[in-house]
Amino acid sequence: MQAIRCVRSWVQSLQLGLVTMAEAIHSGTWKGQQYQLQGARQKSQYYYSQNTKRTFTIPGVVIGAMLVLWYFFLHPLLYLTPIDERACQHPVTRLVYDAEQAFNKTLGRQSNSLDEAVAEYQRRYKMPPPPHFDECLD
Repeated sequence: MQAIRCVRSWVQSLQLGLVTMAEAIHSGTWKGQQYQLQGARQKSQYYYSQNTKRTFTIPGVVIGAMLVLWYFFLHPLLYLTPIDERACQHPVTRLVYDAEQAFNKTLGRQSNSLDEAVAEYQRRYKMPPPPHFDECLD
């Protein structure tokens, strides 16, 4: 129920912002609202450019903010997806990590007993181990 109220108030504030922005745009620039008296001197273009900057600042900011919010609501996965920490690491750190993993993998494959070492020797070289092979393991 509270979520519905939040959405409803958000839509109402969005509509109010659109109405305010439309009124600001509809009113035009200061140049359109000024009138010229007969025989009066024409105002320079710099007068109008200084005044028109203020009329487009607030609607421009409102439009920009609405576009940013619209973009984030349409693409929520862009800022909700976790960042891959490994992709942000320094290349040397990656090399160290990969070397540690390879070394641990090699240690995991090593034989821990004499029977395993003899079986591995026979598998590799297809012959029995040399004499005093057991002394080399100690």
